[in-house]
Amino acid sequence: MIYATGSRGGQVTERVVEPYHIMAYGRSWHLIAYDQRRQEVLQFKVDRVQEAEILDTTYTVPRDFDLDAYMGDAWGIMRGAAGEPELVELFFEPEAGRWVTEETWHHSQQSETLPDGRVRVTFWVGITPEMVSWLLYYGSRVQVMAPPWLRERVAEEHRKAAGLCESASERINDL
Repeated sequence: MIYATGSRGGQVTERVVEPYHIMAYGRSWHLIAYDQRRQEVLQFKVDRVQEAEILDTTYTVPRDFDLDAYMGDAWGIMRGAAGEPELVELFFEPEAGRWVTEETWHHSQQSETLPDGRVRVTFWVGITPEMVSWLLYYGSRVQVMAPPWLRERVAEEHRKAAGLCESASERINDL
């Protein structure tokens, strides 16, 4: 296949891969495959495949390949960006909590509805930038209770966003 990387400036390379699994993630499809060039199992975003050709060779997916083990305890698909797994505790407002519990976001997910209608959700997960973005999506409808460093990171991102909005409003008023 001819593949444009998401990193390295979109560098285009030719790869011979042995597909193990195709999975939907977010708004795209991802191919988990053994890459003969790098001699390891990698993830490829299908949208970045520019050309593909089926070869007349065969292969066998190793019996010991385990997709769950490959994905590990990371949040999402950014396996290399995850820290060590840690407890994440979140309190969602009732409506957002219902949305969150309609899906399984991670295999460690635990949920409970509190007497006031809020939903407590916990994960044992390696936190990635994807998780931070996911939390930002819920805005004021989620409180990060643990770990403290994640609570501060999310709060800092909200402060930055508020600052940008204030700056934009001031520039518009100056026009």
